[in-house]
Amino acid sequence: MAANEIPLVSTQDIVSLAAIVEDLSGSRTVNRAFRTQGLPDHIRHDVRSYIPNTEYIKLIENFARLTGVPNFGVMIGELSPFAELGEYGRYVTNAPTLEHAIWRARRALCYHETGSRLEIQEFGQETKLVYMPASPTIVGVRHQSEGIACLLIDLVRNYAGPAWSPDYIDLDFMRASRRRDLEDHFKTEVHLNTKGVGVPVPNYLLPSARLASSPASSLMTIHDLRRLTENRLPDDFAGIVRQVLELRMIDGAADIESVSEWLNLGCRTVQRRLNVEGWTFRELRQASLHDWANELLAESDETITEIAVALGYTSKQHFIRAYQDWEGVTPGNFRKHLVARSHATPNRCLFAGSFNNSSLSH
Repeated sequence: MAANEIPLVSTQDIVSLAAIVEDLSGSRTVNRAFRTQGLPDHIRHDVRSYIPNTEYIKLIENFARLTGVPNFGVMIGELSPFAELGEYGRYVTNAPTLEHAIWRARRALCYHETGSRLEIQEFGQETKLVYMPASPTIVGVRHQSEGIACLLIDLVRNYAGPAWSPDYIDLDFMRASRRRDLEDHFKTEVHLNTKGVGVPVPNYLLPSARLASSPASSLMTIHDLRRLTENRLPDDFAGIVRQVLELRMIDGAADIESVSEWLNLGCRTVQRRLNVEGWTFRELRQASLHDWANELLAESDETITEIAVALGYTSKQHFIRAYQDWEGVTPGNFRKHLVARSHATPNRCLFAGSFNNSSLSH
């Protein structure tokens, strides 16, 4: 099984989704959904991490049930413009023409999520954008599909105008009772039980230029593209486990059972696949703790005892012994060394060689 068979999605989607539901139903609804699902609260504000796609879809389903909104997927799709899909959305919608935007959307999707893909299918005088979901059988995926249809339409409207509407929409689920509501909303024909979510675009629209001019400060540059590359999702299993570990660690749920549950795998399977790549779960966890300890020592004024508690150690002494194994010095001496270095070279990065998720090594 390849690493990319465990689909991940940017937590940017979680942040946007939670904000929409909070505006609609209040923070209690958001808190209840997160608590029921066991999601760490901090990801409501984290746009730089990734979570398993199945957890994201489960959250959509939980929100749909709690809010009682019948067209929940359509609502979140229309309240989340394509341009607001983080750096990915900004990169795509800053393309000079619709054809270029479609090319960017397909090419850069891997920086926003894994497991899914955007296909470009040509039929005579039209080009169909077809989104193939990563987890097509998960309960709640129909809400995601309806939202994706809205996003694809919004992408085209950035170039074709706000009144543009497709001749039809393909949706990949079997709910005939939903067809009329969806057709009334989209004002077009809806095909159900199709392969993927499809939106056709007339070929004459492809050369259309972006309607809204962007200020120079918001245009994508080579630096933005490099940032996308640096944020790219991990392409090995150890990197995926590390992503989940970092999310769960803050809430004290970084044991192999919790991580395995998020990955929808058994504990033995997780350990076996890590062993194939030369890792154990304990080694990855220790690497994550090491990095987090360094960040807290460098960027916070918490005491050594408080840092030990935050990292899950039962005592300050246990943390100090572990830290000495990592760095060869006590955390207090390490912090003093960082302070001295920052005074000597205030403009240099102190962690230029720190652990990187995308290139795990012993």
